Amino acid sequence: MGSPRGCGAAAWPRWRKSGAIKRMNRKESLMCTNGINAGQIGEMIDQIDDHVALEYRWAHKLAHTAGHAGFAAASGKLHAAQALLADARAALDEAKSALESDAQTASASGMTVHLV
Repeated sequence: MGSPRGCGAAAWPRWRKSGAIKRMNRKESLMCTNGINAGQIGEMIDQIDDHVALEYRWAHKLAHTAGHAGFAAASGKLHAAQALLADARAALDEAKSALESDAQTASASGMTVHLV
């Protein structure tokens, strides 16, 4: 039996011998038999959302700065970009909800989930 994906080969025999791999509860990261860590994917979605949220705030500030400086067209385009960033955040939220739903479905269907 080889080491699971994302785990160092040196650590695998130690984990196997210690019995550290066991069925997980919902609060721990989900590692499925297909090698996908749903918890890590969720955290990555959160990181992307944080980045987009920062860009949303910057677009807002820049739109008002441009508007106050008399650049009405640029201000309008920046507000439009801000709206698209809001849509992107909504799509990321939907992706995270879908991931959680898919992970629950996968674990309910008999997929083996291990603590890694």
